[in-house]
Amino acid sequence: MTLVGITELGLGPLDDCRSLVEAVLLLGPHDGIVVHHPNVAVHPEVLAALRRTADAPLAASVSPIGLNGTEYVTVVAAPHLLDAPTIANPSCDLVLLLPDALASLDFQFQADASWTDQLSAWATTARNHGWRHVGSPGLIGPCDVALESDSLAHELDGPANELLSTHRLWARTRRYALRVVIDGACIEPGAEATGTYQVVIELSLELARSRPTADVALAVPSGNAGAVVKRLVMIPNLRLVPRDATEHFDVAYRPYQYIYPDQIAWTFAAGARTVLGQLDMIAFSNPSYHPQSQTFFAARNMQRATMRRADLVTTISKFAASTILAECPDLEARRVVVIPCGTDHVSPVAPKRPDGLGPSVNQFLACLSATFWHKNRPHAIRTFAELRRRGYPGHLVIAGPQPYFGRSTDVEDELLAGLPAPDRDAVHRIGSVDEAGKWWLLASADAVLYPSINEGFGLVPFEAATVGTPTLASTTASLPEVYGGTALLAPDWSPSSWADIVEQWIGEPRAAQDQVDALRVRAAELTWRRAAEQTWEAFNTVLSLPHRQPTAFEGDRWASMESHRLGLTGPATGVRYGRRIGAYAARRIRKTT
Repeated sequence: MTLVGITELGLGPLDDCRSLVEAVLLLGPHDGIVVHHPNVAVHPEVLAALRRTADAPLAASVSPIGLNGTEYVTVVAAPHLLDAPTIANPSCDLVLLLPDALASLDFQFQADASWTDQLSAWATTARNHGWRHVGSPGLIGPCDVALESDSLAHELDGPANELLSTHRLWARTRRYALRVVIDGACIEPGAEATGTYQVVIELSLELARSRPTADVALAVPSGNAGAVVKRLVMIPNLRLVPRDATEHFDVAYRPYQYIYPDQIAWTFAAGARTVLGQLDMIAFSNPSYHPQSQTFFAARNMQRATMRRADLVTTISKFAASTILAECPDLEARRVVVIPCGTDHVSPVAPKRPDGLGPSVNQFLACLSATFWHKNRPHAIRTFAELRRRGYPGHLVIAGPQPYFGRSTDVEDELLAGLPAPDRDAVHRIGSVDEAGKWWLLASADAVLYPSINEGFGLVPFEAATVGTPTLASTTASLPEVYGGTALLAPDWSPSSWADIVEQWIGEPRAAQDQVDALRVRAAELTWRRAAEQTWEAFNTVLSLPHRQPTAFEGDRWASMESHRLGLTGPATGVRYGRRIGAYAARRIRKTT
């Protein structure tokens, strides 16, 4: 309905409708009438919002979205919100009555009746005839939009009305401090060196720093707060809460995928909306990373199920997003958001030669990775063998943990066994190293080999660039996207091609420095502040979307819809038909009496 003119009329709840009747009689076919409490100031933007919402299908009236604690009407920007939701009844404080509905009903407003009673009667009549009362997206009003005389009002305005609940959640988070909790189940002693730990800590800090007015909480396992409290104490709006707490938030965010099923329930219960981070799909796709086929299938089922259930899924690269949508194609693309990691948290500690590395190892190449198959450590050995054949005098140091499953160590053993003894003796696999040992290797190496085939992001090259060491990587998965146009990408998988580039870097320090400088420029674009801003945008988006899996039902439990081939539970089916028969019998009795 395109409105040409809008008439304003101030009426209190107890005022009679004499002036309203007169105004209705004067309405043209494209005019509307805005009735409001005399104490409500109707600003031009409010009228504009009401006018826009008048286009909602079969709208008889338009009112604000009701919100607890709101004493006046205001407009908030709502670019993502969906269509106008149905409300039980228009508000007595502010309502736009539309001419088609008024004309179709021939409703007689009584001049000596209160405005509240008249609006209630008209609203019920309009709804019974098929018209809708709608709330205006972005327009906030007092919570008492449902008239007390309507027995359905409480149910219709309840949590089962998903679109209305979404609009109210959006409005509330515009008016009051947004409450966000980060799932820090990984924050445990001994996990400080893991990438997941760093992601959770750095993102939590920047989310709080970048939005001082928000309420940001980091939920950690009970008893583990001491592991992070020193870093968090200086951020006033970032607080620690136990992960078993029952406090409810607007958004619960788990920035990484689940490994243990028993961690799922808390996250999904903690927020009105749940955002799940899926860093990559490596373990999802590779059965060798699981002890048996059934645990592999269980992991796949868990990741698919949690992503389908989440209101929004974030990931760290476009490549990762494409694999997520390929493996779970029923996900809505609008619910998958790419937020690259930050690299500015990389802060070298005082370097120290790792234990077990002899003093003769002074010139070397480094390869820092776990023994997972996708890390492709054998390719680093093949490249090193080619360099030794050309006369490279240095060593190869491979450092990284050994997982229980999916290890490439047997292939590495075979490769080493086929090398000449001097070359074989120049390869040092030293297992896990601490932070001091890692930074010593990165700072002391001629170059870093990073032959990983499947990476969701890839942080090691950025760390190496921090201490001035170039890194050579492949062109697979997310690496070209993450590293941009830098010169660290090898043209192919030939060990000879890799050796050519490393030889150039060793012989021409300027070429190596150019690569390091280019990666530092790229790193400057990938900050945790930027990641936090993109995360806030994701939260803003998810607050405007309906809940992924509505679970509330209107009416009593016999009216609920549960998983069943007929759509209703067995007992509810019987009750449903019993109620229909009872209502039919009552009508027949009324007809015969």
